[in-house]
Amino acid sequence: MADEATQDNQGSQDGRDGQTGAAGGAGADGGQQPQTTVVLDDSNFQKFIPAELAEHAPMFQNFKGLGDVFKSYVNAQKMVGGEKIVIPKGTLDTPEAWADVFKKLGVPDTPEGYGIKKPDGYPADIPYDEKLDKDFAAFAHKAGLLPKQVAAIHGWHADVVKGMYESTAGANRQALEQGIASLKKEWGADYDKRLDLANRVVKTFGGSPEEVGAFLKAHGNSPVMARVMNAVGGMISEEKLVAGHKGGGGGAGNASAKSAATDIMTNKDNPWNAAYWDKGHIRHNEAVQTVERLMVAAAGNKGVRE
Repeated sequence: MADEATQDNQGSQDGRDGQTGAAGGAGADGGQQPQTTVVLDDSNFQKFIPAELAEHAPMFQNFKGLGDVFKSYVNAQKMVGGEKIVIPKGTLDTPEAWADVFKKLGVPDTPEGYGIKKPDGYPADIPYDEKLDKDFAAFAHKAGLLPKQVAAIHGWHADVVKGMYESTAGANRQALEQGIASLKKEWGADYDKRLDLANRVVKTFGGSPEEVGAFLKAHGNSPVMARVMNAVGGMISEEKLVAGHKGGGGGAGNASAKSAATDIMTNKDNPWNAAYWDKGHIRHNEAVQTVERLMVAAAGNKGVRE
């Protein structure tokens, strides 16, 4: 009985070895045969596809192992019950069919549905083109872009525009600072007087306040321009350097000078208004001096001109 129990236990162990891939036993001559182990390599799992599924074997060729197969099965189960979107092919490949696909993906019914607007916190001093927004929304809608894609592109473009303007403004400030430093070194103690003369030449012969403002915005930080205008001013008599009307005697000239000074201080459309009230403006001192000259001229001092 003990021998039989021992044999049964050994047989059970052999069976378990077989399940785990180990095989072995007594040979014909009663000797022990060498054991062989069957190892399932994860990369060769396709060899074990059942015969009844052999025709579907190609669909498994892109899987690197059983792990990928399991993941694919789980993802497929998650899709069960979800909304299906048919990709138009063949005779179904029409603009109308694609429009239906885009709608299911979330494309709004109209370009306005994207809700494109100026980004929050967009700098007030940087131009913003609302017409460009409308044109972009129309293009995006025609192309079938999704709202998330449109928002991402719009935000990227706004950042690019801000970066360009900030870079340009920084370069202009640096050029202005370098120009001022150069002139101060060249003119020394006469810097303010000579710069004032150059500005008066521009105001006298530059045209309307808008034209003068545009000219100074484009060339006001140029040392060459300041030198030229200063030289021109030196060849013109003081009486001719009047941007507006001559002051004096309580006449119309006085009223015009006072009106011009008031306009600078109160009219936001005046090119000098922002500079006058903003102490950090690069032309603040110049704007203040302009107002002071006008007020003096309005008081009847013929020796001071705008």
